[in-house]
Amino acid sequence: MVNKIKLLNNNTSFSGSKKLASQKNPYDFCMQQPSKDTASFEKIKSSNISFNGLFFNRISAEESAKLDTIATEFLQKGNVKEFNKLRKDNKSYTPQFKEMGFQKAHIWGANLNYANFEKANLEDVEIGLSDLYKTNFNNANLKSALIPMVEAKKATFVDANLEDVDFRYSNLKKADFSGANLKMADFRYTCLDKADFKNSDLAGAKLIGASLKGVNLNNACLDCVEINNSELEKTTKETRAYVEKYYTKIKLSENRIFLEKKPLTLLFPYNKYV
Repeated sequence: MVNKIKLLNNNTSFSGSKKLASQKNPYDFCMQQPSKDTASFEKIKSSNISFNGLFFNRISAEESAKLDTIATEFLQKGNVKEFNKLRKDNKSYTPQFKEMGFQKAHIWGANLNYANFEKANLEDVEIGLSDLYKTNFNNANLKSALIPMVEAKKATFVDANLEDVDFRYSNLKKADFSGANLKMADFRYTCLDKADFKNSDLAGAKLIGASLKGVNLNNACLDCVEINNSELEKTTKETRAYVEKYYTKIKLSENRIFLEKKPLTLLFPYNKYV
């Protein structure tokens, strides 16, 4: 015999096993134990259903667009408290801020994980102490942005403008900076383990105190970069070979070096027989 429980708020029905109990929220259900009965759903319109800790949440494109409008206004005005509450109340919502403008906004302590800022204008923005896990900043303008002490593991900054950005004391492990403009960027005391900087421009960047285990700096511009020699030795084999070939290490202190690009005459010696 299969029990049928009627949802109180939308007059739809759920068919499942006998071992089924309704929670305080009429939209939430919890399967108490496995059953041989095959559960079925009939015209269920609920957005939140829970089975043994598994949470299913559905949000329509229209609802998401409305939340994006509200969220954008919150962030532009620096109303982080309300923005974080909006995300907490809408757990399946992923902010979409593609091509939006947040110039000079103060966004400290924001929950921005998985948010999409592709091609957004974030020049002079402040996003300190925020959660940027897997946040997408590809092709975004973050020139002179203040982004210290953030949790940005696996965030992507592909082809982004990060000139003069401040990332001090941040966790950027496995972040992707491929092709990014990072001139004069400040990475002091950051975790950059396994980050990818291939084909990026790091001219004048500060990497003193940064953890560089497994970092890929191959084909990156490293002219005038300050770095700890001990950390440089922890980068990928390809990176070390690249630096050795194209850069001169100028010793500033016992473990602090300055990278200077070798003159073309050293890279490509004149062949007197040509």
